[in-house]
Amino acid sequence: MIFKHISNILKYLIPPILLFILGWILYFLGLFNSITWLDTLMHFLGGIVLGYTYFFMIKHFISKNYLKLNTFFMIVFVTSLVAFTTVLWEFYQFFLALFTTIPVQLSIEDTLLDMFLGLFGGFLAVIFLENSKRYFRTK
Repeated sequence: MIFKHISNILKYLIPPILLFILGWILYFLGLFNSITWLDTLMHFLGGIVLGYTYFFMIKHFISKNYLKLNTFFMIVFVTSLVAFTTVLWEFYQFFLALFTTIPVQLSIEDTLLDMFLGLFGGFLAVIFLENSKRYFRTK
């Protein structure tokens, strides 16, 4: 029974994994250096993708009656998960810059902007999805 839940949850991880792979492809192509706003866009999209992912993971557990959340707490919970993941991502980038020659954290301002954009993207995603219940089936 636990494996069925795991397989259902894993399908929601595909978008963040694809975005992660796309980020590395863009890095190796040198596009982050030539297109200055690309890093900003990727962090914003990362927040949107995380908001989507966490929203539907939580909806899965709600449909199995493991969780019960009203709209407000759904928005707060998903946004909190996105914020936590955003902080972990910035730690990942910090250690990547510390132990390699990959310059991913340019300044504290850049890091804070990345975190804000990720959080804002995730917040917009969960607001959109939560308000779109009548259009989407989110059992």
